[in-house]
Amino acid sequence: MNQIKSLGRYEIVKELGRGGMGIVLKGRDPKIDRMVALKIIKLSDVGDSDRERELLERFFIEARAAGKLTHPNIVTVYDVGEEAGMSFIAMEFVEGRDLASLLKERKKLPFREAARLVTQVAEGLAFAHEQGIIHRDIKPGNIMLTQKNAVKITDFGLARLQSAGSVTQTGHAVGSPLYMSPEQVQGQPVDGQSDIFSMGVMFYEMVTGKKPFEAETLTSIIFKIIQDTPPPVTQFDASLPDRVSAIIARMMAKDKKDRYKTCHEVVTALRAMAELPEDFSSLTDSDATRTAAMTLDMATGAAPKKGAPMGLIAAGVAAMVLAGGAYFALAPSGETPEVSPPAVQAAAAPPVAAPARAPEPPPAPEPALARIVSAPAGAELSIDGKRAGVTPFESGELAPGKHRYVATLHGHADARGEFEIVKDKPFTLNIALASAFGDIAVDAPKGATVEINGAAVGQAPFTGRLAEGTHKVAVSLKGYKPFAASAKITAGQKTDIAAKLEKLGFGAIRFTASPWADIYVNNEKVGSTPKVMENIPEGQVTVKLVNPAYKPFSQTVRLAANETAAVSHAFTEAEMEAAEGAAAAPAKTGSLKITATPAGQVFVDGKAHGETPVVVTDLAAGPHTVVVRRPGLSDYKREINIIEDFVTRLAVE
Repeated sequence: MNQIKSLGRYEIVKELGRGGMGIVLKGRDPKIDRMVALKIIKLSDVGDSDRERELLERFFIEARAAGKLTHPNIVTVYDVGEEAGMSFIAMEFVEGRDLASLLKERKKLPFREAARLVTQVAEGLAFAHEQGIIHRDIKPGNIMLTQKNAVKITDFGLARLQSAGSVTQTGHAVGSPLYMSPEQVQGQPVDGQSDIFSMGVMFYEMVTGKKPFEAETLTSIIFKIIQDTPPPVTQFDASLPDRVSAIIARMMAKDKKDRYKTCHEVVTALRAMAELPEDFSSLTDSDATRTAAMTLDMATGAAPKKGAPMGLIAAGVAAMVLAGGAYFALAPSGETPEVSPPAVQAAAAPPVAAPARAPEPPPAPEPALARIVSAPAGAELSIDGKRAGVTPFESGELAPGKHRYVATLHGHADARGEFEIVKDKPFTLNIALASAFGDIAVDAPKGATVEINGAAVGQAPFTGRLAEGTHKVAVSLKGYKPFAASAKITAGQKTDIAAKLEKLGFGAIRFTASPWADIYVNNEKVGSTPKVMENIPEGQVTVKLVNPAYKPFSQTVRLAANETAAVSHAFTEAEMEAAEGAAAAPAKTGSLKITATPAGQVFVDGKAHGETPVVVTDLAAGPHTVVVRRPGLSDYKREINIIEDFVTRLAVE
């Protein structure tokens, strides 16, 4: 079980996983009862405290910038911070799976499905690039898919931290070299076109089931990315349209001048490709011309012209063609076809002659194909009150008659209407989805932080644009009670929010324990019992009483202004037994890395560990007291929470 119970204001629900960059936790923000994903950033392998601080500063700058990205295809960054020696990022918790797991399960995707997903990735990246933010690590593992199969790009800001933390140190590209652009693997400056290259590599893998630059060593991978041109996707799947191959090749062009300049260009190309008819996606214009000519020749009794596609001729020989009021029954190979126009037959046949062969009926017409497309694509489509799928949509099963439709897409107004299916007649409906945005203005004391849907967007007074719908607005300012409200945004209109902040009051808590205990308030040690602690801001306060011989006692106090609350606990024998049982369990330990400027002597829980820099290993998971003594300076004292199998760092300046 994870030892850490909280991180900043977030309550830890469970651990989700561990990787090269640290630990991923599922947490809860008790202020607004929202689930979040928390990533604790691991930099212990850098080996240089100055380098660590530089990387963290760059990470925080970029992560805060990413926190301003509000887009339906980007995972929202809510918060970044440090707590008990740990740097973390809090972001939107997505119920779903990542694209990497989908590809592992299905190997490859139909090109229409792949194009729809890549279009959403490109739309999210286009928005980020307009804000001056480059992702740098586009790969299937960083593309989340919601339960409705909508795309959410994650890990903005982490890519720069990851690459900067190792490439400049060792000269080796780490992270996701299989998806990096030529300029990125060579350590050159990157921009939005680098993300486009990575997106092209991912698109290639999605439609072929193969990675274009696979090799056994990192050096070979980098060489391939710089020098090799992978086979066209049509070599692996001949049914893929040539246009797919052309788009992917341009996305993965080695030279940036041959690559798409912006993600908007990629979106335009993908949307055009997604409109190709499924059955004729590989036909060229000349193929279509020859098909039409061949059909006309057969209808007039002429031999097919030289060069007509043999596959299409063979298909025609097996059918009956109705044209000009006469039936042409094509005879078996080697015989002359019978030509029986009705008028000629009646005049030439003698009265006693046997009646001519009765004409066979024409083949039954195929069901009419109905196609519904939208701009932009990817809208959820309902027909007659039932979910039909996602645009572009095709069906040959809609009954003749009138039908009602609703098309919905986040950030756009719903499109509603009616269409009619006529028996045996193909039908196409084009839906233009209008953007649905409105303005919002938040009036609050100057300097107050404004959050929208959990993401910090700026300071008051604040103005901005939001998609139509209901949004959560929160305003906070130190020393004041937080303000929260719902804002209903209507397209083309302005919504005003007046945030009136009330000053926080203060109360006190009297602590007693038997036999005695160390006191922790909101995870910070404040002394030992008995004690009265004053000037505690009103609201919810988490307290803990710790005596090493007993199981810790925890309590949540709702403190009112000008109130003195009481927290008292008498430890029992049963709690002592529980503590002894816990001590008998296998130890869960972590490590602590301490640096100091100037250098100093390190003491952990009163035990000396030498002069900084110091790495203390095999520390029991949980709270520890660290003291750093430096000549001519006051002792530095701090409580540090150690996490199982994790290196917590502490830089003392």
